[in-house]
Amino acid sequence: RQASLEFLQSLSEQSDSANFLIDTNEWNVREKKMLSDCLTVDDYLGVAVESALGNAVGYFVVDSVEDAVAARKALRSKEKGKASFVCRASVPTASAPGAAPAADGVIGWAAELILCDDVIRNAVRHILGRTVIVRDLDAALAVVSSVDCAVTLDGEIAYAGGVVRTGSVNKSEGVRLGKQQRIEQLQDELVTVRTKIDEMEQRLQGLKDERSSINVHALSDELRVREAATAVHEKAINELTVRLEALQTRSEQLHA
Repeated sequence: RQASLEFLQSLSEQSDSANFLIDTNEWNVREKKMLSDCLTVDDYLGVAVESALGNAVGYFVVDSVEDAVAARKALRSKEKGKASFVCRASVPTASAPGAAPAADGVIGWAAELILCDDVIRNAVRHILGRTVIVRDLDAALAVVSSVDCAVTLDGEIAYAGGVVRTGSVNKSEGVRLGKQQRIEQLQDELVTVRTKIDEMEQRLQGLKDERSSINVHALSDELRVREAATAVHEKAINELTVRLEALQTRSEQLHA
């Protein structure tokens, strides 16, 4: 859990401008959150959705255009470049798309497979358009003529304009969506695990103290004494058993 937490915290593909806005006090907003922090998807869809969103995963989500303008002022004062913002108050409603293409390997519209609030859903619908998630590249190539683009579960993309983005999956793909939520979850789990560790260490120390309080040499001496006494008693029992048998035989003779 600690390793997973450190890995998630180490992920930073934001631009210098985004990192500046996150750290600076010159941009004072209610919450500094990326679009990727507002989205949740099933694990198997993470790579596909992140690939489909592209740079949009690093868009800031703010309440209003005024927040974006305030960020502009901070960026210009330090010449830190540009950043992109999803302004909640300005996001227009986007109707849900119809049924996804009924082709082999099609999983569904990317924007509809994401868990988020209604405002962010509208923003994502505008960003992704008619982007469909499919099983593999063959399915993407087969369906791309009827959509804007098709994204595979491995993050490969086929665009309607004839462009194909393909290759291997790296370990950091698909983990940024809901990253902050997972970080908070791991932090909570770590608190629980560390509490259990402390309890077990205390129990272990108690067992060590109990073990150290035992005088093994004294117990060994006592054991030898008791074993010797046992041998004496066993010898006496054997002798008495022989006498008892003799007396029983004599008794039978006298009865006769």
